[in-house]
Amino acid sequence: VLLTERLLLRPFEHEDAQALAVLLDHAEVAIGVCATPVPFTPLHAAARILMMRAAEGRGDIAWAVEDESGELVGLITLERRDDQSLQLGVAVARPRWGQGIATEALEAALDWVSRARPGATIYSEVFADTGRVHGLLARLGFRPRGGSRRFSLARQRSDAVQLWQRLAA
Repeated sequence: VLLTERLLLRPFEHEDAQALAVLLDHAEVAIGVCATPVPFTPLHAAARILMMRAAEGRGDIAWAVEDESGELVGLITLERRDDQSLQLGVAVARPRWGQGIATEALEAALDWVSRARPGATIYSEVFADTGRVHGLLARLGFRPRGGSRRFSLARQRSDAVQLWQRLAA
């Protein structure tokens, strides 16, 4: 569990399924997340939560991001790729874009990684047309490291992605 000035980052619980479905069942959010179909139902959310919790055993981490009122406003995932690398994922509820939630939550998560896994390499694949995320990653010390293509369930096609990389302090 991580606490910031305005946010609580905690493990997902089964009871978060409805709120997660609302968060990810928005086309503008879903098109930034490869494995998110539209529509994204509570059943999809319940399955996603079960998969995230099961993956904790292999070193993956998923945080539900809550605001001061206890509302689920985002999620952050860190998927273990090998002993020294993690794949970062983030999504924020569309009505909360532009409020600094992603920045605040990611700063807390990256600080945690720096303490828990110093020297780890953190990667993030971001669709080329999601410029706001590119700017956020650059501000957080990530650097572009090439590109490729990824299939998106929400987009129903493969699109260009930019790979970003940062070392944990």
